[in-house]
Amino acid sequence: MTINNLSIIFIIMFILIGCDDNKGVDKEIEAIKTELSEISSELEEKYPDKIDRNGDGQPDLFIELDGDFSYELYDRDFDGKVDESWKYDSNDELVSGKVDENLDGILETQYISKDYSLDKVFSDTNGNGIFDVYTKLDRGVMDYSEKYYGSTQQTRIGKVQYEYGYPTGPEVFSETTISEVEFQESRK
Repeated sequence: MTINNLSIIFIIMFILIGCDDNKGVDKEIEAIKTELSEISSELEEKYPDKIDRNGDGQPDLFIELDGDFSYELYDRDFDGKVDESWKYDSNDELVSGKVDENLDGILETQYISKDYSLDKVFSDTNGNGIFDVYTKLDRGVMDYSEKYYGSTQQTRIGKVQYEYGYPTGPEVFSETTISEVEFQESRK
């Protein structure tokens, strides 16, 4: 049953509700309710909220709904922990995502979408919970990437420019006095 058929059923139901003197209205409404219940059951079977992709009896893909947003949560290495989380809006457009790139149990990379394409990527490469790599994209194509290098002696930011997604030269370093937290916050 398609969405168009559901629309027709709802229209018929509203027409029948307006016909108070029709003796068969209650039976028709009950039949429509039964059919809608069957359609709902079919949709639940077709689109379950948990999927076992490797056949081990444990779900590896979860789909959650929260207001206008839906989430896809993946367990890529089948250890029972979420390794990817993707957030979609009501039009099924990507809003953001978090990924555990090295499967260590920490979602250290964050993806941000804007205007229907990937816009920013943040990564915590040193495991301290603060993003130290920032990548800016233009309509999904890498524009530049920056990395924060902090040590007790010297703090600097390395930047690589891209053209058509390919680096245009080596990483260029500049001295900085900002902290890693300030680096992260100024790029959000």
